[in-house]
Amino acid sequence: MKRTNFDEFMDEVDAEAKRAGRAAVVELRAFNAHFATVAAELAGLRKEAKLTQQELAARSGVNQAEISRIEKNAANPTMKTLTTLGRVFNVRLGFVRLKTAAKKKLSRTSRPRRAARRKK
Repeated sequence: MKRTNFDEFMDEVDAEAKRAGRAAVVELRAFNAHFATVAAELAGLRKEAKLTQQELAARSGVNQAEISRIEKNAANPTMKTLTTLGRVFNVRLGFVRLKTAAKKKLSRTSRPRRAARRKK
């Protein structure tokens, strides 16, 4: 299937996670929450520094359109892109342990399963 935009791609990822099971859905939700945080963090840092997206693009070398997509949480930036943007503000953007967060959430929400007993 040809992907025409990021939203359609994310819909496919969501559907695939649902088919894979509960753990995959929890991990995907943690991933999405992480990037929403990154988007807000980047926009906040840029505004605090009183920079436009164009000025940030000029200082970082990251395309202004990509910065816009990241701030709108409509992109999946690479670690290289986040590192490059973070250097402008002398911070590390978006470095969290997603698997750890997903596992903690899963352990809080899942119920232990009882093993089926076989009758003899």
